[in-house]
Amino acid sequence: MSDDSDPKRLSKKAKTLDSWLKKIREDQNNSAPLTSSEHQHVPSPILEPRESVPSAPASNTDSSHSTIIDEHHPVISPISEPREFVPSVDPTPRDSIPTPPCSNIDSALLNEQPPVTSQTHEDIDFVIGDLERDPGKRVQIYEYPVNQQDHVRRSYIKLGPYQPKLFEYPRVRYELTNKVEILKNRLRLKTTIESVRYLAYQGCAFRGHDESVDSRNRGNCVELIKHTAKFSPEVAKVVLENAPKNATYISPRIQKQVLNILANKVRKHIRDEVGDSSFCILVDEAQDSSHKEQMAIILRFVDTEGFLRERFFDIVTVEDTTAGTLHQEISKVLLHHNLQVERMRGQEYDGASNMRGQWNGLQALFMKDCSYAYYVHCFAHQLQLTLVSASKKIDPIWEFFSSLSTIVNVICASPKRLSEFHVAQVTHICDLIDKYDATCTVLEFIMDDKSTESLSAGASGAYNAKSQDILNAMNLVEVTVHSLQNLREHGWEDFLEKVESFCKQHDIDIPAMDCQYSASRRRRYCQQRSITTEHHYRVDVFYAAIDFQLVELNGRFSERAKELLILSSSLDPADGFKAFNIDNICTLADKFYPQDFTRQELHSLRSELIIYESDVPHDDVLKTVTTLSELCREIFETTRSQRYQMIDRLIRLVLTLPVSTATIERAFSAMKRIKTILRNKMENDFLADNMIVHIEKELAENYDADSIIKDFASMQDRRVQFE
Repeated sequence: MSDDSDPKRLSKKAKTLDSWLKKIREDQNNSAPLTSSEHQHVPSPILEPRESVPSAPASNTDSSHSTIIDEHHPVISPISEPREFVPSVDPTPRDSIPTPPCSNIDSALLNEQPPVTSQTHEDIDFVIGDLERDPGKRVQIYEYPVNQQDHVRRSYIKLGPYQPKLFEYPRVRYELTNKVEILKNRLRLKTTIESVRYLAYQGCAFRGHDESVDSRNRGNCVELIKHTAKFSPEVAKVVLENAPKNATYISPRIQKQVLNILANKVRKHIRDEVGDSSFCILVDEAQDSSHKEQMAIILRFVDTEGFLRERFFDIVTVEDTTAGTLHQEISKVLLHHNLQVERMRGQEYDGASNMRGQWNGLQALFMKDCSYAYYVHCFAHQLQLTLVSASKKIDPIWEFFSSLSTIVNVICASPKRLSEFHVAQVTHICDLIDKYDATCTVLEFIMDDKSTESLSAGASGAYNAKSQDILNAMNLVEVTVHSLQNLREHGWEDFLEKVESFCKQHDIDIPAMDCQYSASRRRRYCQQRSITTEHHYRVDVFYAAIDFQLVELNGRFSERAKELLILSSSLDPADGFKAFNIDNICTLADKFYPQDFTRQELHSLRSELIIYESDVPHDDVLKTVTTLSELCREIFETTRSQRYQMIDRLIRLVLTLPVSTATIERAFSAMKRIKTILRNKMENDFLADNMIVHIEKELAENYDADSIIKDFASMQDRRVQFE
């Protein structure tokens, strides 16, 4: 057995180590702690192997000297390995084991562990539950003692995010406002609103070339505010130079916002008028002063009170006038205002190919979306095209109007010639009449004859009356056709007498009607025919002009449109409901409006018509009604609309059918007044807002300045307070 495994030797070694550690603890308790400058490296005597421990020299001196180790030599541990590898210890007496001077050794250095100090809740001056959660009220972390900051930070992290729950969150104000300031702010903005409203009504410009304080003309809006301030000291105290510099409310951006609020209110009013009822669209396009294509959209509908309305709704700039582009832009406008295409029951445009095309035209595209949106060609355009077409096909009439147009252009091109024309005598004009004596006389008679007044009245009524219904327009066309037919068959003798009277009054030579007619360029042709002068003017001019007009009037309507109009005429209240026919009315509802009437409602319609026939024509108020639009209003006012619900619905659908694009023509006239050459850079949205307020001013009058101020304040955070 080796020395390392000897139990006696190991036991002796353990006793030596215990006594050495006990002595170190006693010296530590009896000595003071070392300062930072007195710290020395004191190696543990148990970290080095025994072989490196120097033994005391053998001498005959006193044994006490053998146990003293020089303090400058490091103390080497007699044991450096673990217990299982403890080396042999030399048999030196226990009292002679060298001991290091360990009076200044720190226990922390000996154990090689830093001192551990624990901190309890008693050492902290706060409780986690008492921490202020509001970030605006709590104490900042850096204000706590240094030894508490980390603990406070960890406590807030443990508590998590926090947001105060308030009933009303305070808004940041740039100035202290009170009731007096609020009244001043409202008065200042109200002055701007009324100025913008007035300029929009009149179609005037808003801005000026130079709006600086030193300018003599700061623009219409600012100058109108200055004019208002002259007659109101209260306004003068709060506007322009007396207003806060950051809230004068006269900038172009503010003007556009005010106008946009008013325009949106008008659009919302129109949308509310339409409601869930059916409507019709009237569309046309024209170029503005900046050569942009503008498309105007008009809505035609019957409101809840039975009034027929045609409202200007919007104007849109289009890149081109193809049917696809127009269909896309119109659909966007309708969708934006929640107007469903399925509720459309009519569409009216001019006779251009991109509009009326049967396969790829605009009306065909909307018919694909809604098969009951019937297309009606503008009656005013049809009457105009009828006259133009008839005048072009009759040579004498065409020559007269061509020469007349040339003469007008020559005269109007020069102020001098125009002035001479105004002061000219009748004898000077007779040269023109003498050259085209017969043609001029025919046209003058057509203008003065009462039998043809219905044609002019029809065109004039179609252009000027917004409430013109399609039955009334068709009646005017029928009256015109009958009048022209009667004039052709029985009016030549009376017409010739008036011509001779006119020529004698103005000293115009009257050709002999019984003589053979001859013309310089058609002499050979006329000689071959051997016709008289009376025959030429009666057949070649008079009859031909009337025949062409009749052909054009009869050929301007499709078969489907004619059938729709014929069936609709059964509702016409003219002449004491003379055209009333129950079967035609039921066929109209069943064939042309199947989506608006179910089978059960069609049976109810026939039952109502039976009672309606014996009630309405004998009523003292309703029997005097002459138009369908008047009948619709009277039915509502007499509360018969509740009794005859199906009949009232059908009348409203027929009234929705358009007649003319007169409202669009008025809209384009307003566009020319608003967007002039000097204002040709106007933005599209600003133009649309201007036009709807200018055209529908009777609706804009319903909204006062207070309602506009409320919407203006809610648009965004303002620098001043209005409420």
